[in-house]
Amino acid sequence: MKLEKRKLVIEIEKRTIDKRTGHISFQFRIGPFKKTMATTIGSALRRTLLSMTKTLAITSVCGNFHEGNSIREDLFELSLNLQHVHIKSSFFPYIGIGRLRKKGPAIITAKHLQLEEGLEIVNPNQYICTVNESYTIDLALMINSPGTNQGTDYIDPLNPINFIKKNSIKNRE
Repeated sequence: MKLEKRKLVIEIEKRTIDKRTGHISFQFRIGPFKKTMATTIGSALRRTLLSMTKTLAITSVCGNFHEGNSIREDLFELSLNLQHVHIKSSFFPYIGIGRLRKKGPAIITAKHLQLEEGLEIVNPNQYICTVNESYTIDLALMINSPGTNQGTDYIDPLNPINFIKKNSIKNRE
């Protein structure tokens, strides 16, 4: 029985750009593998790529929603929309606070977020919510690097709307 030596192939099969958001995605072909090795290798690559990301996430939101119908979405839909906002940082790791303050009627997108210097919104057209007429939305947003703790001590629990602009991590080089 003659063993044929097969070489590992890694090549880009497809590259797509979403015209609305500007996201670039790639589809790779890697192989050949034995039957169950493809799933194992794929999972390992996915975990590695996710751990290497330099993007930030909105992890919590504080605001006053006792006014009633200030926004058209429910809080669950608002939180899902905020999870889709991608923020790029020039320093890593990062823990900080962002702000969203807008008077209605208005359609709120990610470009309305007020962030610290050095942060950039990757998808500024990401829809967040719609503020109804004669209402004002005022939110404090906790922004974290993946894997860091919540750092909730930077939001005043008695009055979370007061925007505290602190550099939570001093060494950002």
